[in-house]
Amino acid sequence: DGTAVLIRGTSTSRVLAQGVLDEHARASLQIEAATNDGDYVVTLPAHEVQVTLTVRTIPGWVTLVPPFLAIVLALLFHQVVPALVFGIWSGAWIYYGGPFVGALRLIDHYVVNALADADHVSIVIFSLLLGGMVGIVARSGGTFGLVEALTPHATSSRRGQLVTWLLGILIFFDDYANTLLVGNTM
Repeated sequence: DGTAVLIRGTSTSRVLAQGVLDEHARASLQIEAATNDGDYVVTLPAHEVQVTLTVRTIPGWVTLVPPFLAIVLALLFHQVVPALVFGIWSGAWIYYGGPFVGALRLIDHYVVNALADADHVSIVIFSLLLGGMVGIVARSGGTFGLVEALTPHATSSRRGQLVTWLLGILIFFDDYANTLLVGNTM
């Protein structure tokens, strides 16, 4: 009970993690830093148990791959959602060490956890309903009517930007609605 636990690197005496054992001999550890790949030995002094902990570090530049991939795919294919999914998948691939494992963790960890949150689900439903309504308005000619009404006021590029700015302020009851409505119209 209350026995201190230290994790030291096998090639260094620097403390990588420390924590305390509870009454069931479970250790809650706080990892400080592991800067090198390799095996580290966990010593639990009160129980004379040694456990080997394998640490895999990822170079810092690799963390730029998922956002770069998402941006490039969004620019190439003009589709944001698939680009974001591929960006998250590449991050899971890097983190979990394989494309298949990354795909499985993308679904069972990231998507499920995001959709289990009531706030996230309400945003997704609201955006889908709003997008559907914008589609109905566009198919019925409402967007064309708005464009026809705004065209006389947008005679130059500067005035077009001013009309876009004013429309963005007028239709700002929600940030998602603003993007869907003003973006489609302008």
